[in-house]
Amino acid sequence: MKRDMENLNLRDTFKATPDKCRDALMTAARSVREEEPVRRITVRAVLITACIILATMAIAIAATKTLGWVDFYEIFYGDSYVVTKEAQEIMDNTEQQTFTIGPVAFTVQSLYADEQEAMASTLVTTADGSKALIVMDYFYEDTLSNNDEFGEILAKLYGVDPETTWIDVAKKLNCPLYSVGARLHMQDPYDSGGGMYDALYDEEGRLVYFSTSGIVYPDNESVAARGTLELPAQLSLWVEEVDLETGDTKDIGDDLVDVKVPMSLQSEPVEYQIPEDYMVFGLHLDSVKAAKTASGVYLYADFTDQDGMKYRRNYMRPVWTDENGKEYPEGITMCHNIDVQWPQVNITSLIAADSIPERIWFQLLDEDKGEENVPATMLELKK
Repeated sequence: MKRDMENLNLRDTFKATPDKCRDALMTAARSVREEEPVRRITVRAVLITACIILATMAIAIAATKTLGWVDFYEIFYGDSYVVTKEAQEIMDNTEQQTFTIGPVAFTVQSLYADEQEAMASTLVTTADGSKALIVMDYFYEDTLSNNDEFGEILAKLYGVDPETTWIDVAKKLNCPLYSVGARLHMQDPYDSGGGMYDALYDEEGRLVYFSTSGIVYPDNESVAARGTLELPAQLSLWVEEVDLETGDTKDIGDDLVDVKVPMSLQSEPVEYQIPEDYMVFGLHLDSVKAAKTASGVYLYADFTDQDGMKYRRNYMRPVWTDENGKEYPEGITMCHNIDVQWPQVNITSLIAADSIPERIWFQLLDEDKGEENVPATMLELKK
């Protein structure tokens, strides 16, 4: 089986803080055929720079029959406020569609986008309700224990030891083993080439596939001007069956299906007043703007580099707090983006907030310098 070392599991593309990221880019081998480029996910350069990627698969059991993005963020990151109520309402109103490839059915449960990221969740089951094991990106050495603490839960679900391989579980249950994919791709000209994917299992062992795709707009076109709240996208679906005797996989089928992703447009940006001449890490703060979307509030901090780019942007992290010093939760992108058009530097953040704060406090940290580093001054900003 040919392995594609360019295809990455990007679950932690969103993370920019060391406690939630690894500080190395790891490639994860994924099954792919050369004639099927739709199975590749290419990482945006800005995301590679701003967010350190963890390229390992994790899988979880959630004690609920309805798995969604709230479960995803809570289980993987312990963040229960990432998905706002407004974004959840849009996801809940997704018209469910089911696509079948051989013995496997893909039911699209939620579609959502703002002007930065598009998201999809897809329930994957057998088409006729028969018993089968369905996994994401099968590897013949994988055991249930490869799924960290969730391996114990999976083992109890199937009545096996956590060190049992997926093949042996399928043999014990006398059922087929399928490897599947359901990845979201924006269509041109909106595709920025970045994204992530991962999976959860519900209490019945059903797989829910989560996928995102980055969005970019042509300079001469705006979605607001076009008067649409939907963007064209495709889901790349495929099914492979694992031979329980040899561990080899054979292709059952694949398809590219069209979907329309409902999008939340941003409000007109609001500019905060900068009360003083603020310099940090050789960067002069020029402006801070905020825009509301269903995902939360996007914050755009513009700087001018006055130190010859000596700062280390890979380790910089913006912190946004309220009047009580409480840090705002990260939004669904789980990331800050740093874009450099030297000498201009822009840092984009998303916070999970229902409205643009009247006052907000900003601090830029260099997390590579450790506890001995004197933190940058906390700056109060007002509309």
